[in-house]
Amino acid sequence: MIIRVRRQWNDGQIGSVDLENIEDLHWDEISGGVRTKAISMFIHGYTWCDQITGDIAHSCKHGAAPHRIKICIVKTDNLEAWDRVLKIAGPRPQLPRSQFNSKAEAARIVEAICTGADHPCLMKMTGLIVINPSRLSPMGTSSDTLAGRSKRLRSKVKALMDSHPEFTQARYGSMLAYRRRILVKDFAESAPCGGPGDLRNHARNEINKIYQTKEIRS
Repeated sequence: MIIRVRRQWNDGQIGSVDLENIEDLHWDEISGGVRTKAISMFIHGYTWCDQITGDIAHSCKHGAAPHRIKICIVKTDNLEAWDRVLKIAGPRPQLPRSQFNSKAEAARIVEAICTGADHPCLMKMTGLIVINPSRLSPMGTSSDTLAGRSKRLRSKVKALMDSHPEFTQARYGSMLAYRRRILVKDFAESAPCGGPGDLRNHARNEINKIYQTKEIRS
């Protein structure tokens, strides 16, 4: 029985090999070759490169052929043979569910924003704190799961930040961000002695240093 194989689950280069020449069929997330992590578990196996016909991502440049290489078997390429492949590889293992608590995570993010502490999903730039929820999810998390987590996290962070008027909401591309609302009185202690005009000029200079711009935000 001929099986269509790839090096990675989404590789456009596809070859063919007899099922009898594929060893150690198993479920795995790591591909052969460049060893990338897939979005989910796929059936993989091993075969000798000279047993494969057609186009596949293997060059034989790293030593004398043949090479025992890891290949990926995708269901959509092998609908007629899938039952037989599945019988050998067994059912797909159940990965442990991630315990993601958006409410608790949002509270930690807001605390980090307000105190200046570090948090895995915060990117601190000049005058701006950007929230990148994807940093909280392990590699291989599906796009639907990531989108759902991001939406819930954004909503809860916004609700909690409403009680912190010292920060104003901003945007950095499609990501949620905040910048601290800086007032003239924040620079009173470091201002040189003088009248209100001197304090305002000092505050303007300090704000320009923070934001690296001539624009002063109220």
